[in-house]
Amino acid sequence: MRSVARAGEPWAFGLDPQDASSYFAERGFRLIRDVSTLEAGRAWMMEQGRTELGSGLYRITVIEPD
Repeated sequence: MRSVARAGEPWAFGLDPQDASSYFAERGFRLIRDVSTLEAGRAWMMEQGRTELGSGLYRITVIEPD
């Protein structure tokens, strides 16, 4: 978050990954999958021979109506 602030981009919203499931449940959704872009990069990008791996800060979530 400090890196984002140093770059001049305001931090407007974020969730601790541990809180994501309850956050979405309170809004009528069920969390199906939640991974960082780093985790996704390891699983998907390396299979394609690509070197960029993503970040542990940004996340990919899949939700569905509950």
